[in-house]
Amino acid sequence: MRRILERLRSAEGDERFCVFSREDLEKVHRASLEVLRDVGCQILFDIECLKVFEKMLQPIEVTDESLCLDLIKQIAIGGNNLAAEHTARHFREVLWFPQLMKRISCEAYNRDRSTALRSANERVRSILEKNDPHPLAREQESEIAKIVKATDERYAR
Repeated sequence: MRRILERLRSAEGDERFCVFSREDLEKVHRASLEVLRDVGCQILFDIECLKVFEKMLQPIEVTDESLCLDLIKQIAIGGNNLAAEHTARHFREVLWFPQLMKRISCEAYNRDRSTALRSANERVRSILEKNDPHPLAREQESEIAKIVKATDERYAR
């Protein structure tokens, strides 16, 4: 969209491009960004939910390493397994770390239900602001320019 606007700005005054005003196109651009934000939020929520389901459906590994019976015997009842090297090595494999949803109490959620939506909006805004589509190679740009020029010449008034 940015490239289209730039091309239209550079062609301002050329009667072949006077179907819409620049202001109209900029309004469409702003509206499309709003739609992208909404769609982007939905996509981020869908991804978050899929990651939860993926973690829930992950098979439980039953091996000597995963069960860590030696560690359980060593720590015994009332011990602290959080400080163990085994826990440090493996806890990320069994826990789910949300990107949007927060692990908060029901009371906190009921006080402010917009937490996840606000996180999604901020993430989408960040993605859209930092987005820099992969530029085309010079050869590709040159080929496109040739096609555009040939088309302009063929269909010029």
